Amino acid sequence: MPNWIEKTEWDIGVKGLPKIINGLSLVHLTDIHISEWMTSDRLGEIKTALDALSFDVMLVTGDLTYHTSEISTLITFFKHFIDRVPILMVMGNHDVWDGGENTFKPLFDLGVQLLQNDFYDFSVGDEHFYIAGLGSVYESQDDMHSLLSTLPEDGPAVLMVHVPDVAPECAATKRFFLQLSGHSHGGQVCLPGGYSPVLPWLGQKYPQGFYQVDDMMLYTCRGLGRSKPFVRINCPAELALYHLQSSDQPYFKFHNEILNQ
Repeated sequence: MPNWIEKTEWDIGVKGLPKIINGLSLVHLTDIHISEWMTSDRLGEIKTALDALSFDVMLVTGDLTYHTSEISTLITFFKHFIDRVPILMVMGNHDVWDGGENTFKPLFDLGVQLLQNDFYDFSVGDEHFYIAGLGSVYESQDDMHSLLSTLPEDGPAVLMVHVPDVAPECAATKRFFLQLSGHSHGGQVCLPGGYSPVLPWLGQKYPQGFYQVDDMMLYTCRGLGRSKPFVRINCPAELALYHLQSSDQPYFKFHNEILNQ
């Protein structure tokens, strides 16, 4: 069905994962794209889908808007979760085009945390774990040097960055075990075999799903919204749920398909 949301669930083995983080569940949302298609009713359906899941952190990898600075529906959506879990966000290209931090200030005032070449610290005592975020690569707002200069050298770290195709450069830092991205929408229209004839700049090499990029894992989520034309064919919307588990060897494996709705 073209309006399905595919909720996928994954187990991720992390070497050196602190005991305090073992079993942590991350829900990954991307490319919501508030627009004439992604209405408050559709976003409400996503909220209902999330209410049925158990997770500890919400990660949002950009493009919340689509040619609009009207974010009242996003405020309502995130307000529902803000007292439940930390909500961490990075900017996508559309977010920058639609007003950047000025547009999203009401979300930040609410408690959504923007990781603009910055990181969120989960560390307790001597056990360290971090989630980092890059600014919009598309709009040259990323600054890996600045991020790495403040991010502690020890402790597992996840990287949020809107566009997936910078994965080789991110992997080359040897600092992140996992990159989470969106941007491509999976192509929105996929031919048999999964090939998409149209993919955006910086979303062409790793358009959807799991990839191993040197020593770093990458997951590109297909996202929840749509760009014009507002169609998805053989490429359903997706929200992803990850369970982090301590392991002697890294792994990324399919846990189960939770539900299509």
